Amino acid sequence: MHYATKAGHLNVVKLFVKSSADELAETKEGKVPLCFAASHNHIDCLRFLLKQKHDTHQLMEDRRFIFDLMVCGKGNNNEPLQEFILQSPAPIDTAVKLSALYRDMSEKEKERAKDLSNVAVFSENMAVELLGITATEYNAAILLKAKDNRGRPLLDVLIENEQKEVVSYASVQRYLTEIWTARVDWSFGKTVAFSLFVLICPPAWFYFSLPLDSRIGRAPIIKFVCHIVSHVYFTVLLTVVVLNITHKMYEVTSVVPNPVEWLLLLWLSGNLVSELSNVGGGSGLGIVKVLILVLSAAAIAVHVLAFLLPAVVMTHLDNDEKLHFVRTMLYLKNQLFAFALLFAFVEFLDFLTVHHLFGPWAIIIRDLMYDLARFLVILLLFVAGFTLHVTSIFQPAYQPLNDDSAEQMRLASPDQTLEMLFFSLFGLVEPDTMPPLHLVPDFAKIILKVLFGIYMMVTLIVLINLLIAMMSDTYQRIQAQSDKEWKFGRAILIRQMNKRSATPSPINMLTKLFVVLKVALRNRLRVCTLKAQQDLRFEENIDAFSMGGGRHGRVSPMMREDGTADIRPHQSSVCFSAKKQNPVTIGDGNLSIPFRHSD
Repeated sequence: MHYATKAGHLNVVKLFVKSSADELAETKEGKVPLCFAASHNHIDCLRFLLKQKHDTHQLMEDRRFIFDLMVCGKGNNNEPLQEFILQSPAPIDTAVKLSALYRDMSEKEKERAKDLSNVAVFSENMAVELLGITATEYNAAILLKAKDNRGRPLLDVLIENEQKEVVSYASVQRYLTEIWTARVDWSFGKTVAFSLFVLICPPAWFYFSLPLDSRIGRAPIIKFVCHIVSHVYFTVLLTVVVLNITHKMYEVTSVVPNPVEWLLLLWLSGNLVSELSNVGGGSGLGIVKVLILVLSAAAIAVHVLAFLLPAVVMTHLDNDEKLHFVRTMLYLKNQLFAFALLFAFVEFLDFLTVHHLFGPWAIIIRDLMYDLARFLVILLLFVAGFTLHVTSIFQPAYQPLNDDSAEQMRLASPDQTLEMLFFSLFGLVEPDTMPPLHLVPDFAKIILKVLFGIYMMVTLIVLINLLIAMMSDTYQRIQAQSDKEWKFGRAILIRQMNKRSATPSPINMLTKLFVVLKVALRNRLRVCTLKAQQDLRFEENIDAFSMGGGRHGRVSPMMREDGTADIRPHQSSVCFSAKKQNPVTIGDGNLSIPFRHSD
């Protein structure tokens, strides 16, 4: 059968199938007949075998088959790809994952990047259409809570694979809005009043931050408010430490942290636990949280060194010298915390994602920073070359008369030249204000002016305008897709807040300890076993509202055998299937949705 498929003899392949040949038989390389039909561009054989029994998930693991499927569909309006999606056990899930695969391949296969990108868009559009067809007659929540072969809900799969078109679909957004409010239908004024109350009353913030099973406790919007208040408290603590509000640094006589610093350490520990748990995936500004933790860890390390070095290494110094060293280290610690405070204010952009006006702006600012980083790489190449050249001009050729004469050649070192060239980008340096060139030949002044003029033309006229053009293109591109970008960022945020373990710092350490103890008791203190780890992941990833069982949270409508609706808790893993002239089967036979497929 493999040889017949490789040669493209459709009649022979049909004969083998009628003779009960195994369509899933593999060669020693692990190839099935479908792989040979795709690799040799035999469309008829491919169409026939796609309608036979095949393992969709195993075929999707074969990157070569996925690439060949794209090649076969290029001259046939992507018909083989469409057939592969529709004949799979889970068409929406397959289309979503194929789109992500093709997008990833387009970044690696540069010679076929355009074709792969087009197929990725085609697969994503198919996922939108399939979701739209099903959502017109049935609740989209059933689909979005359905689980794939790895036990992940479809909504998580969409977010993980960055399917922005699918996430932006009206039914998905309606479902997310329902999760977001969780039947807490408050007005804007009432929500603001609640936020202010939680902000000025820390006990209320602590109470509402706990993973309660009440209607308000499960609502993601309430958790979101608690996360904002937690970050405000964290920013205030950093400000108090950095500005030395409780005490002056020159008054420090002991390196032991004060109560505010201990509280800040507790908050940072909660942030570390939250980042390691990584509940619900990360957002575009997730790197900011990592930078805050890295800078804070460096500051804590400096504080520890300020305690250890005088006690262990600097024993020969007197108390005044040790105290001087300690204050120097504490000053360095404060500067590291100051950088963390700067990024803490940047992190407020992450909370603006939920707002329809500020959400796209946060995305635009993030992408503009990427443009700035790429620009700095190009700028660094030019600045490095000009820095060394200007430094060579200021190297003295003649013997200086005295030390003061040599000191006037201030640009003889690369670091001073680099500083001068950097600030010249902002118009703060002119050729006439440069140090005198009295220890070099007279023509060095001409070389300096010509070189400085070329540098200003290259940087100001070419590179700066290139940066402006890059940023303008990024702004226009994102502005045109601002609605889609905002809805995708909103979905990430809502999904994060919907996790029952999405407790703000530092309360998350308390809830984390409770979950670990609960799992340990359930597994007789064997927390390292596979079952215990699965229980721990389940406890952390369970939805607070949309996937609660019993009386906690929503329940999904299921269908009885007679076709009437039945409400029962969401228990088993759910998958989608769509066959021509067959219903879409969701669940283990629990739900059957009629699906009309149009060629």
